[in-house]
Amino acid sequence: PAPTATAAPPPRPSPDPPSRTATASDIRGFTESGPRCDPAQTALAIGRTPRSLVVICTAAAGRLEYLGVRLSDSATLRTTAERTAARGFVARNDDVRYAVSPTELLITAGSTVIKREPMVEFVRAGAADAPAPR
Repeated sequence: PAPTATAAPPPRPSPDPPSRTATASDIRGFTESGPRCDPAQTALAIGRTPRSLVVICTAAAGRLEYLGVRLSDSATLRTTAERTAARGFVARNDDVRYAVSPTELLITAGSTVIKREPMVEFVRAGAADAPAPR
């Protein structure tokens, strides 16, 4: 008898890899690249906008520090920060103000808005805050 050809079973689809929406971070900030708190500090808040990465660090004495990286050219800023009444933080560098909240990074000079960047990710002290709907 002649051999009969049998069709091989169709390949099984491989499961989709898990979607990765969150940028890798730990208790000191971004792990792959970006701002990180010093070893004696911990990240109080970690934020990502389409153009920037931001970490608010705190030391044992409660002093806050803003660490920011502009993604277009990797320019960095490290300066002191303070809490705001509206669940956010503010840092200043000369006359420029950096306001960080769960919804945005707002950069102003006096009353002039330099940039308003929506948060695409924001994590506060171990709990994720979803960005506000647009």
